[in-house]
Amino acid sequence: MKKLVLALTTALLGAVLVTAAAAGPPPVVKSKQITLKPSGITIRLVASKTNLDQKRAGRVALWLTLYRKTGPGFKKVKQVKVTTGFKLSSRLKSLVVVQAKGPQYRNTAEVHLKWFVSPSVGTQTWSFVATPKQLAPQE
Repeated sequence: MKKLVLALTTALLGAVLVTAAAAGPPPVVKSKQITLKPSGITIRLVASKTNLDQKRAGRVALWLTLYRKTGPGFKKVKQVKVTTGFKLSSRLKSLVVVQAKGPQYRNTAEVHLKWFVSPSVGTQTWSFVATPKQLAPQE
């Protein structure tokens, strides 16, 4: 009887842990933090990926999320879907965040993502402009 109760408890606990893990946020692939000049505001850019729905099983979507430092923590400002449809084997090669140069780019950072798709396709690059209140593709 004790073995049966122990087995049921273990199975139930395992099911609860699996359910809790599936409901979490997308897994973070890479994160970078920068303090913008001249304001001194700190922003964090997080690259993450999620698996797509059942129809497109085995494919991922790449996300870029902007957070702004507020008091003791960070507040989510904006999340952008960078791309979608690449295989699970694709991976992030680099996430570069640098302060934009020039007086017209105060409190602005340039963000560059390099994503390795496959040996036949190669690497794709996306560029974004980030401010404490906005995240937009760079033209």
